[in-house]
Amino acid sequence: MNNIWFFGDSFVADDDNWVRFVADRCNSKIQHLGEGGASLDHTLTALHKFMGKIKPKDTVVITITDPFRLYLGGLHLLHQMVVPDKKFDMNTNNLNPYGYIENEYKRLGFATYEELQTSEWRRKILNVTNAFDGYINHLWDNEANRISGFAKANHIISNIIPNLNTERVVWFYSIDGDLYEDSHFFHNTSNQPLAQSFWHTLIEYFDKFENRVFPSMNKNIMRRIDTPNHWIKCDHFENIFWGTYNPILKLIGADNPKHNIQKYNAI
Repeated sequence: MNNIWFFGDSFVADDDNWVRFVADRCNSKIQHLGEGGASLDHTLTALHKFMGKIKPKDTVVITITDPFRLYLGGLHLLHQMVVPDKKFDMNTNNLNPYGYIENEYKRLGFATYEELQTSEWRRKILNVTNAFDGYINHLWDNEANRISGFAKANHIISNIIPNLNTERVVWFYSIDGDLYEDSHFFHNTSNQPLAQSFWHTLIEYFDKFENRVFPSMNKNIMRRIDTPNHWIKCDHFENIFWGTYNPILKLIGADNPKHNIQKYNAI
């Protein structure tokens, strides 16, 4: 059996739903998954670590995430933990930096929940929280980090992908695809079809369906998508998801012909 490798963030972090479907369609064993909250720096690090193990008949799926995410000291950190992002008005800014960093240490397996309650770990987490707050408030350069993010995405698409030991590679925007496409600093050199980001597909689904049926749902969208790979188990969502990304997944033989976007748009 060949292998399939997923590199990126939370949209490819679990062996479930669409990720499992793609792996099964490719008749491949999953060798690597993304990580929740991962930045482009982490994706680059993972690609460099594993690219030598990728074989000619393997498949690779990569997500290009928010250019402002950070990877510091092994921790996945978000800019909006300190400075709210006006684009995200649906509970994404309600992040507790201390709690977020505490969860990161648990995710890494550095300490158990009980150990994290000790004064030694609380002091360490508070120091890291304050250091991150100081970095964002005193050293962060929004434009420089934006351009740096575009450069990393360019490197993944233009340099790493063509040099992987397989031609069975597809990539997606997971967040802020429009930000990349509108930039003078980002140059997409791949020949594959493009599609809107996974995040915007979720927003489109809520705008077209759930917000109409459940008007208050927009206040709880983050709870609604707190699922493996942010997957919504619903025919309407599955139709728009596969209808949007089938043209890309078809390149690796992993499209889902049972779903089409025309059916969704008819709702």
